[in-house]
Amino acid sequence: AMFALLHHEVSVSYASLDGAFANIYRIHPDTNFNYQYIVNAFASPSAAPSDTSGGMKFNLDKIVFKNIRTIFRDDYSGNEVHFYLGSFETRIKNFDLKNTDYYIKNIDVQNISANIRQYKPFILNPLDTIIKVQTKSSENNMKLRLDEVNFKKINFDYKNEVSGINAGINIGELITHPQSINLQTLAIDLHDFQFNNSSTVI
Repeated sequence: AMFALLHHEVSVSYASLDGAFANIYRIHPDTNFNYQYIVNAFASPSAAPSDTSGGMKFNLDKIVFKNIRTIFRDDYSGNEVHFYLGSFETRIKNFDLKNTDYYIKNIDVQNISANIRQYKPFILNPLDTIIKVQTKSSENNMKLRLDEVNFKKINFDYKNEVSGINAGINIGELITHPQSINLQTLAIDLHDFQFNNSSTVI
């Protein structure tokens, strides 16, 4: 809805991404990721512009992702991930950024395959491995409502070459209807829960 932009409103009834592939890597002895040239190209020594998106209203409806493939390898953290997403569909009834109020009608995911491998990392500087996490002292007032979650044919394989652990989970079907989601207390009430044709191994 292009004319809605004149009233500070972004309205998207349908958005789709099909057939995307991302290959991200940082292989020893290179200390930068392969996308670093993109970051450098957009970097600017001048001050960042002020945020002009305040007051924008977002209306989103149906979002579809299909045939998404990602390969990630980082020798310095010792992680390698091969990920494939066959289908992801969701319908959003409410997307209120100002009041952090979100209502998702459904999330349907099918045909996920993920292979995660962890191996001995290369560490150039111990300081590089320190991750600083900043948390806000204010309470999380985000509201989230979700009617239905439907997962089918989900397969995860995990291998840790350092500790010698192999694990995997194969989900044939997982269906649930959340009754309430409290993000402040991380309490989730489910109306029902179906877990069929699934297996785990470690």
